[in-house]
Amino acid sequence: MNTFSIETNETSPSHGNHFRTIDYFRASFLTIVTLSSFLGDSTILVASIKYKVFSLNKVIVTVIQHLAVCDILSSCVFILNLVEMLYGSNREDLTLCRAKFYLLSFSFSASFLITALLTTTKLLIVKYPLRAVSLTKT
Repeated sequence: MNTFSIETNETSPSHGNHFRTIDYFRASFLTIVTLSSFLGDSTILVASIKYKVFSLNKVIVTVIQHLAVCDILSSCVFILNLVEMLYGSNREDLTLCRAKFYLLSFSFSASFLITALLTTTKLLIVKYPLRAVSLTKT
């Protein structure tokens, strides 16, 4: 008998309960992250579109709105993961996997590009402060 090997018995009751506890922890974590993301992003969108709360440059506010929309899209992937975790998934049906892949690739790619645009816009406003006024004119 090898003293360094760990034997697992899949029929033991503690084996299944341990992984079920991890699933409940993951599900509660995904729920908290998703709810806080939806609450924060919807607050940003409502405050900036309906109430015009932000007194920033118009281009920066638009970029922040786009970041909020991308974050909502990536939160939809958390919802798909939660549904897959709680109800199980049929590995032969690839519809859920494809939907998660396309949502993640679209939202993360757009988030990276929009973050780069936000950084570039701030740099241009700092470098050319007199021309920044022309960005807000309609």
